Amino acid sequence: MKILILAALITLSVVILTEVDGYNFGDIISVNKQRCKITYKHFAIYVGKEPMKDKDPEQDIFHRTGKKKSPKDCGFGKLSELNNPVVDNYLDDILKDEGKPAVLNTTLIKARIEQWYNNCGDYAVRRNNCEHLATHVRYGYNVSKQKGTCAEWLCNLNVIKSCEEFKIRMKALNDNEEDGPSCNN
Repeated sequence: MKILILAALITLSVVILTEVDGYNFGDIISVNKQRCKITYKHFAIYVGKEPMKDKDPEQDIFHRTGKKKSPKDCGFGKLSELNNPVVDNYLDDILKDEGKPAVLNTTLIKARIEQWYNNCGDYAVRRNNCEHLATHVRYGYNVSKQKGTCAEWLCNLNVIKSCEEFKIRMKALNDNEEDGPSCNN
């Protein structure tokens, strides 16, 4: 009986810690950002206090870290340095709707982090960004939707072949704002 009560108390304390913290290992964390008046989200993976190679004890997220977009910019950081982080496991519902359960395997997530640590590859906003990294680490799929941001429309465009073409499309959006994305999300 004492063992049963002790087990119940331990389980309750774990549940309470999860509810207070609000994050679980492997959760995708997003924060809203803005550049050139375009809102977008930055994404990271919550790793908590889980020991990992080259991770300092106070570091609790894994993400693309650099502003220079170097292939080595995948590393660990601190959740406390992000403004208003939220859990954003949006593919859980999409996979569930498709009949594919989002079964999370801690060992597999760790292996993916080790694969990408300091080895991001060249940054590309439409095919290799922080959201692609986070969704690959959590689900094994490289996805970038930028849901609920002005950048969401970029994810839905056909491939833009040049900077000049991008400038033309941006000018067209600026000339006729009614055709552009709504930033009232």
